Amino acid sequence: MKGSLRVPVKHSISAIAAGCVILTSSAAFSAECLMPDEMAAEQIQRLQTTLMIGALQCRNASELNLTATYNSFIKRHGPIISAHNQTLSDYFKRTVDGNHERAMDRHVTTLANVISSQANKDRYFCLKVSQLGLKTLNSKGKSLREIAIANTISSIKLKQCSPQRQLEANNGH
Repeated sequence: MKGSLRVPVKHSISAIAAGCVILTSSAAFSAECLMPDEMAAEQIQRLQTTLMIGALQCRNASELNLTATYNSFIKRHGPIISAHNQTLSDYFKRTVDGNHERAMDRHVTTLANVISSQANKDRYFCLKVSQLGLKTLNSKGKSLREIAIANTISSIKLKQCSPQRQLEANNGH
């Protein structure tokens, strides 16, 4: 790789996270707060979507091997991702009147569109996603939740439920 393509990992990961901020105005996430498990599920969805968009949009940068990185990520974390997707689905059931599946689909599509748009504007996007993917795959001893929080949350502003609201929800109120 040429020296001109190197981007410090610290800056590249925060730049990817910053690219996802636009989605936080989504109506689906402004009406209700997220419980901690829902917040983690949403962050994992962002991480997975970022890696997926990288694999799709960076196919011509074969030296970065993003398709293999994404496939390894899915192979390693597939069951965990599925469980967190169910948590997100449950969030939409809880917060959306009407068709919660459509709301979930709209959220996932919007997320992918925002990240794809960011990719089109950032000439270093492929390199940044490559670094993110490698960091994710090389995070030994950490849960996917920890990885997603450490790599995608820094500038994302989602509304997490207050401790009081969490207690009320746990008590069935």
